[in-house]
Amino acid sequence: MRVFNPPPPACNPPFAEELAAIAAAIENRAEIHLNELHGSGPALLLSRLAQLPVPGFIVVSDDFQKSRDLRQDVAAYLEILPCGGESPELLLLPPLPRLAYRQTLRSGRTERERIATLARLPEAKKFLCFTTIVAFSERRPAPQAFYQRFFRLEWGQTIAREQLFLELENCGYNRVPVVDEAGDYSVRGGVVDIFSPLYEEPLRLDFFGDEIESIRPFDPLTQLSRKQEYEEVEIGPARETLAPRDLEAARQRVRERFVELNDSHLALAPALAELESNPNRPGFDAWLPAFVEGRHSLIDYFPLGTIPVLCEPSELRDQLEDLEQQLQEGYNRALAELRLVFPPEAYLPPAAAALQKASERARICLNSRLDDGLQTGAAETLSPPEAFVRQCRTRDNRFLRDRIRQNAGTDENPLAGMAALLKEHLQQNFRIYLAGRNQTTCERLHGLLSDYGLPVDLEANPKSFRDQHQIRLLPLRLQQGVLLTQEKFLFLSDADLFGPKQRLSSQESRGRENREVFFDDFAQIKPGDCITHVEHGIGRYQGLKTLEVEGIVNEYLILEYQDSDLLYVPVESFDQLHKYHGNGDDTVALSRLGSPQWAAAKEKTRRAIDDLLLELLDLYAEREALPGRACAPPDHLFREFEAAFAYEETPDQRQAISDVIADLTAPKAMDRLVSGDVGFGKTEVAMRAVFLTVLSGRQAAVMVPTTILAQQHFETFQERFAAYPVRVAVLSRFRSPAQQKETIVGLREGRIDVVIGTHRLLQKDIVFKDLGLLVLDEEHKFGVRHKEKLKNFRRHLDVLSMSATPIPRTLQFSLSGMRSLSAITTPPRDRLAIRTFVAAYDDDIVKEAVGKELNRGGQVFFVHNSVSTINARAARLAALLPEIRIGIGHGQMRENELEKTMLDFAARRYDLLLCTTIIESGLDIPNANTMIVENAQNFGLAQLYQLRGRIGRAQRKAYAYLLVPEIEKITPEARKRLNALAEASTLGAGFRIAMQDLEIRGAGHLLGKKQSGQISAVGYELYQEMLSEAINEARGRQQPKVPEPEIKISLSAHIPPDYLPDLTLRLQFYKKIAAADSDLALSQLEDELHDRCGLPPEAVLNLLRLKSLKLLLKENRIQTLEIGRGKLSLRFDASAPPAPEKIISLIKNEAPGCRLTPDGWLSFTDVPDPTELKSWCEKLLQKIT
Repeated sequence: MRVFNPPPPACNPPFAEELAAIAAAIENRAEIHLNELHGSGPALLLSRLAQLPVPGFIVVSDDFQKSRDLRQDVAAYLEILPCGGESPELLLLPPLPRLAYRQTLRSGRTERERIATLARLPEAKKFLCFTTIVAFSERRPAPQAFYQRFFRLEWGQTIAREQLFLELENCGYNRVPVVDEAGDYSVRGGVVDIFSPLYEEPLRLDFFGDEIESIRPFDPLTQLSRKQEYEEVEIGPARETLAPRDLEAARQRVRERFVELNDSHLALAPALAELESNPNRPGFDAWLPAFVEGRHSLIDYFPLGTIPVLCEPSELRDQLEDLEQQLQEGYNRALAELRLVFPPEAYLPPAAAALQKASERARICLNSRLDDGLQTGAAETLSPPEAFVRQCRTRDNRFLRDRIRQNAGTDENPLAGMAALLKEHLQQNFRIYLAGRNQTTCERLHGLLSDYGLPVDLEANPKSFRDQHQIRLLPLRLQQGVLLTQEKFLFLSDADLFGPKQRLSSQESRGRENREVFFDDFAQIKPGDCITHVEHGIGRYQGLKTLEVEGIVNEYLILEYQDSDLLYVPVESFDQLHKYHGNGDDTVALSRLGSPQWAAAKEKTRRAIDDLLLELLDLYAEREALPGRACAPPDHLFREFEAAFAYEETPDQRQAISDVIADLTAPKAMDRLVSGDVGFGKTEVAMRAVFLTVLSGRQAAVMVPTTILAQQHFETFQERFAAYPVRVAVLSRFRSPAQQKETIVGLREGRIDVVIGTHRLLQKDIVFKDLGLLVLDEEHKFGVRHKEKLKNFRRHLDVLSMSATPIPRTLQFSLSGMRSLSAITTPPRDRLAIRTFVAAYDDDIVKEAVGKELNRGGQVFFVHNSVSTINARAARLAALLPEIRIGIGHGQMRENELEKTMLDFAARRYDLLLCTTIIESGLDIPNANTMIVENAQNFGLAQLYQLRGRIGRAQRKAYAYLLVPEIEKITPEARKRLNALAEASTLGAGFRIAMQDLEIRGAGHLLGKKQSGQISAVGYELYQEMLSEAINEARGRQQPKVPEPEIKISLSAHIPPDYLPDLTLRLQFYKKIAAADSDLALSQLEDELHDRCGLPPEAVLNLLRLKSLKLLLKENRIQTLEIGRGKLSLRFDASAPPAPEKIISLIKNEAPGCRLTPDGWLSFTDVPDPTELKSWCEKLLQKIT
């Protein structure tokens, strides 16, 4: 029988007394100052304010990341201590990234969030909206001008489609082939796709004439409709500020401004032309004052009675004043450049006026200090005379972290002091709530705290907590906790115990599945790209061409080979084609049609693959035969070490750690490769392996290819192991002879647990007392002689290899059982931490960006990807910024010289590193958190992503400036690429395609130089097919290879351009149909075409029928089917002929016009209709096989 504890004695909920007084002060329109709020006291207080009878609160911070964190903490407290009645909506309104008086690309995702939030305001019954002081203060259109752009569409509604398209374009939408981001719309026949900012996913409208037949959401990544349907939807504007339909008032304001400036050097005509060219284009924000009537701000969009909450008012005022100064400087520069611009106050009111706007109704000021607002004079100048002031005196939980730090490095476990403090608070009748970021973390914390004898309750429901003498564990995200001594509440987060956690954004988590499978994709193909034809070799794509042959219209893909020979590939044969991916930047040699060279290249590749498999199988068998030494399973200390990791593990990272621990604790030697991009968390996987090895009483060695990496790993390992009795040393040529000797002796005698070094570790004088684990970072960068020595280590040691280039999933699957692979494909944390601007190049932007970074003690990367002009760029930067120290790094420098430059930059001897893309991997400078990329339009998405990954690696906001010659002149493709990166983001399918080249490079690194050459010879996809076949053969799983059947019939089978106008999409569908391996897959493709383009025409249905027929023929080993001259003929594979007695029976009894020839042809004079051909063949085959 379960015994229930009686309910605890009644106690006041947090801030009970303050709430009553605050309600009265709001009623009196007083200014309310709540001071001495520390820890997450502001969030806890805001969660309690939600009980008050007001429509909502607008919570203003000086930084958007603070707003996000505050919203998250409020959400957690509303779960822990629900307020009575309906829970408030928690809204976010981010600021738009802008550079003063400079053209920048708008962030589509940010604007979508803003529009969606503003759209919710009229409908929300109760809300807390979190935003920044810049977003709160900036000038905006009148609310009615914004809301009048919304319109509804309903099922069954009749609307002329051209009228709909005009309305969409007036609302700022762009017409595109494929809709994948907010503000896009596309048209394919009777199907219209619209991505309204008010919805998480785009909408698909099916029209019958001008009537809307259905409205349904669809997945922008797969482009497939969801099952649900809407009866009506609301279409919001794609942009917040839009040019008015009539531009005459805007023209008049520009003319008035021209007169005000009274400068004879200014020209009015170019300004008016620019205004009218495309008023909704990127960078049109400069004309905002011409479009906007009146002086409205964000507060005007909120319902009457909404209370502004200003977090740290003095900091808000400081930020507004800084922004005022930046705008004034930008304005002065613009006037000096003879640009017709509006004054700063047209965009942002002065700080005092902005804060005065917030005090027109009651407002609340939250301060960490005592009487912050009153001390700075804010109440006196901006507030009503009656001000309500209350000292809340909440405490943060630093006392716990301080106790943990005191125990670090002592014999006592790091968490022992914290456990003692928690026991004291329980004895003093404190209610203790501990938030773990997920259920797994809660279970881990439960184990850790229980080991110290602490009573822990792990029920899922916060309301079920009845015993105040227990610690209540909840799976919630809380940035930090708070201590309320008077009410006896202690709220804790796992960050209070182990430091703040960085985590994935939900968008990145959702987007991850699209990076799981390597696919051969035609999405980016363009004329001039190389394509591999399985039978004819490598040719150059010259486009699609529609040809009419004997009255039958079909589409063909044209490939150009050596000597300008052309091959016309019918669309039903696309299964023979792969987009060519070599290994790196190889020059591709086209094949010669009809030459034996291609067959010879494939045979050479087969032999190389056989050699590779023989080597892998021999090593695998040898390792299986030799006994290994198992590490002890993870204990209490290891679990504490895990919990102290500064980031939240991604799913891939958790799996890799689990794989490594399983290998180490097994009685076989480990040989595992962990692959993943720079910064994806491979080092933490290695540190867990090292720690478990050291706990088992053995030593670990970490070998890296460069001295820079050795030093960086040494510092990382030292910091991570500081709280534990683990001795770490580094061995490289930058250590003095005495230091090296001391390390060598320490390794021999066992006084050093972990050593990090270059190939110096392989020299004869290095002897370990008991080496258990070898970690190899970027093994492919070591020389042949070193690799031979490493191969010997693999026979008896646990070996963990790490690679910064991703490995294709298909290759991982193929090699499973021969090489242990773990891939980390998920980015480690929300990349919104890197604020990214896309802007036209300007010396002032460079000067301002560098100055801002140096003023906060940081350093700058400046990427100039041209060795021939890098010195000229250095001279120009030196003239622009004479006070800074500039280092230069590029791939044509001598290795020692480059290494010294990099180390000097890491040691802060340079302020700015001017470099090529040599920094895209292998360099970790936490102090460098600003990057300027010149001519960013020339970089691929994956390359920009890797470059930007060099910054934002410390607990400090990072800035990336992607500079282009002129915003308006970059191509739409480059603009979309740059915007995808600027939006942080879920890079989705576009990123996945860009990653293919990196994956192929990773495949080459994994398989070795010999195999890399074969990848280049035949292309990655064909190489992968041949590798899979060889592995299946080695495992005895090889299926007999059946040649592709040939179908020769006069039938129009293609996707008409008027049904699917976009060439790229047609290519993709041709490839998908050709690759289909079952009738189910073909049925799904027909559904997809119907979903995305409308009812398929007969030519499309014929294409699907032909593919279905080809699958049937292949299954029954029929090589050819042709119809001509009044007969249908079939030719069977010689190895699988039909039964002769059944053929004779067929001829005698059922098909007198049937004939069987000696060379295996079976012909019929009774020819079926092409649409019935599949069912006719099925019936025939049932009779003769």
